[in-house]
Amino acid sequence: MRKLSIFLILTCLVAILSCGEAEDFDSLAKEGLAAYHKADYNKAIHLYRKALHLKPSDRDLLYNIGSAFFKLDLLDSALIYFHRVNILYPADYAINKELFRLCSLTEDYNCALSAVQMMIANGESEEMFWIPLADLNFFNGNYKLAKKYYQLLINDDPKEGRYRWNLSECFAQLNKPDEAIRVLKEAIAKLGANPVAYSQIAVNHITLREFDQAEIYFRKAIEFEPQNVSLWINLAHTLNEQGTRDKKEEALAIYKLYYIDTPEMFQLDSLIKALDVELGQK
Repeated sequence: MRKLSIFLILTCLVAILSCGEAEDFDSLAKEGLAAYHKADYNKAIHLYRKALHLKPSDRDLLYNIGSAFFKLDLLDSALIYFHRVNILYPADYAINKELFRLCSLTEDYNCALSAVQMMIANGESEEMFWIPLADLNFFNGNYKLAKKYYQLLINDDPKEGRYRWNLSECFAQLNKPDEAIRVLKEAIAKLGANPVAYSQIAVNHITLREFDQAEIYFRKAIEFEPQNVSLWINLAHTLNEQGTRDKKEEALAIYKLYYIDTPEMFQLDSLIKALDVELGQK
């Protein structure tokens, strides 16, 4: 009889204690949502996870847990839940929108690109996504596709310089330096002189082994940024490649002038020694 009394007491205690927190799915989900709206994201996650044990494939729970982790700036944890819900509901616009945002923030460009493509496949206008389609393909090394979208963006907004710089880089990566030069010169004609454009034109002329042209454009860039040591060193390399004595003497003078300010990786020591010997200055 005593054992029965103890059992009944324990049963009552368990029942009383469990009254403090609802265990059915709807109550847990409702309390989790209330905690989320109060910005108590840890509590929301705790309640949502308990509910998830009851319905492991519930779309809203998985989405809301991912959102709560995002609010806590725990992006890796957020991605786990958004990837999980995306497997179950791959065509869901809101899920793919969040995946695009999260994957872009974590620099998972393949994931971000897949999310954009899914949103377009589900009826969104491709034009809405020209910028991410250009940038994500660029970051992924898909230069042919990136080129296509940067050209569309330039046609739509001719005054945005970034599209032109990236388009020129697409051509350079596709081993079309002459096209890269054309794009950069068009950018200068449309947007005005720019030291970055001039230096990139010079680099593409080097690829074509047109060192005399590269020299011209490095000098143009230096007119804008005379304190830029990298530009001076690149000019010296270009002069040295041209082979004439006067060009090599100027290159040597530049190397010596900026020797102290140049990182060791550029190996100016060996260049200076070789030119000193070649020009008979030792």
